[in-house]
Amino acid sequence: MKLYWTNKNSFCGLRHFVLVNELEINNLYFVELVSVLDSNVNLRISKTELENSDNWILGWEELSKNDSITSDYESFNKG
Repeated sequence: MKLYWTNKNSFCGLRHFVLVNELEINNLYFVELVSVLDSNVNLRISKTELENSDNWILGWEELSKNDSITSDYESFNKG
């Protein structure tokens, strides 16, 4: 199973995620991902989007701290 993913952009200011669940809803397949750094940051996307999009890289890409945790995360945390 492909568990570790890096978002090429960021989601809520974070880029490293772990796949924690796979779901089938009405014959459509989805995955749930949780941030490695903050379990409150999670998302559900289609399995196809994860595996076939240009937005995700399989595995954890080594990034500097500034690239790994963006200013968007600070805004999200103040929320």
